[in-house]
Parts: sequence; structure tokens; C-alpha cells
Amino acid sequence: MINNLRLGSIIKSVLLIIVLSLGTPINATNNLGTVEILNISSGEYTDSLFGRNPVITIGDNIVSEIWTDVTAYDNPSFGSNGEVKAVYGSTDIYFLFTFDSTLDWIAVQFDSDNTGENAIPMQEDDDMWVMGNTDHVSTNGDGYSAGQGISPFIYNDMQNDVSYELIQNENYNQIELKRSLDTSDSLGNDVIFELETDILVMYASNRYHKAENQIVQHNYYLLNESLFDYSPSTSEEISTANLGVFFVKYLNINLMIFLLITLILISPKILLKWRKS
Repeated sequence: MINNLRLGSIIKSVLLIIVLSLGTPINATNNLGTVEILNISSGEYTDSLFGRNPVITIGDNIVSEIWTDVTAYDNPSFGSNGEVKAVYGSTDIYFLFTFDSTLDWIAVQFDSDNTGENAIPMQEDDDMWVMGNTDHVSTNGDGYSAGQGISPFIYNDMQNDVSYELIQNENYNQIELKRSLDTSDSLGNDVIFELETDILVMYASNRYHKAENQIVQHNYYLLNESLFDYSPSTSEEISTANLGVFFVKYLNINLMIFLLITLILISPKILLKWRKS
């Protein structure tokens, strides 16, 4: 009887670990690594009979072709289709955010670090970009944080330095965004994008927000290399951000398989020992 209870306890413990491992969410303490942002200033414009045309145009309702050559970094905060791409030119920085079409809004917040014991997900006066309608405010791109627990949680920047457009698709939407590297907008607390400097950024959306446990962080890093002549240092190009998402997504599955195999292997031995006793 005692051995039978021990066997049941072991099986329950293993099953509990499996359930917990499957249910472990991505949370706000996950920094997925560095987004390497390359320079496009040498090809920022194309020449034609009508003058110089930008390769990335905000407002044409078209995702610029140049993005096909830019590395995508997974972003679970924007859903199963969530991705981030970025490049910078002589005076501006450009982003392409991809997110699930079911999301009402997405947000980008700079400088707040939501990792560690003293994490604060929304620090006062942090530069923020919010695209879409939230439960509290409707913004048009540029804003800054009012602080944790304040309502409304974001103030609209009086000097709107962010321009963007929404390109809609069936299962996912995309936002193409442009902002000056340095807006000189100190009143709006605008972040300055400087060469070879880590810039901490946190993401959110109406589905993955605060305690909803799928908020993630990146570090933006502007490289001196040009997109047009850049080659990875390794033969296999795997970004630290994508590698981090790989472990988050698949570690639990591998753990479950390992525990199931272990349970299958040890159960006959335990049963045999129990019967002999």
C-alpha cells in the first residue's frame, strides 16, 4: 500500500512538472538580445529623371522592397507573426513592425528595464510610440510615459516626430515607421539613436501587456556597417534575438518529451519492484 502511494506520488509529480513546463509563459523578464541596425545612407535614395526618391516612403501603402534584405527579429509581444526590422540613414531611422491582425494596438517603450527584482515596466517620462487605440487613450505615434499606475498612462508628445503608416494583410498587419535619429525634442523625452550605443526597448500590445506575460525586450544597436556590403561573421546567420525566442518556444516542449520518456522508462521498474514487495 505504501509503495503504491509512492508510485502514485511520483507519477503525479512528473505530470505536474510537465503541465507547469507547458504553461510557462514568456514574461517581461525576457530580453531577447540585440537588434543590429545597419546603415542604408549610401542607398537611401534612388536617382531618376524626376529627382531623388527615397527607398522607404511613408504613406504610399506599400512595404518598401528594401525590407526583404533586412534581418527580422522575432517579437512575441506582437503575436505569433510578431517581427521587428530596422535600418538607419543619414538623418533618419526606419522600422518595420509586423504584428497579428487581431491586435488593436502595439507599443514601443524606451529605457524602461522590466528585468530583475526592482523591475518597473513603465517608468515616468520614458519615450513611447503607440500605434492604435488603447483602452485609455488614442495616440498618433509619438508620446511619453506618465508612469506606472497613472491614468492615462501616456501623454501625447506636443512635437510629433514619428510618422508611420499601417499596411493591412489577412493574418498580419505591418507598420512602416520613420523618425529622426535626433529630434532635439527634450520636452518630449525623445530617445536619441546614436552609433554603437545600446538602447533598451520594451514592447507591448493590447493582448500581451503587463501581467499578460508576453512582454519582451530588445537592445537596439546601430552598427557602422552598410546593409549593402554587410556579411555576417559566421556562415550561419542566427541573431541572438531569434535564438532567444527559439529556446523560449521549444525548451518547454523538449522538457516535456524528456519527462515523458523518463516516466515511461522508470514506471515498469517501479511497478516490478512494488509487485515483488
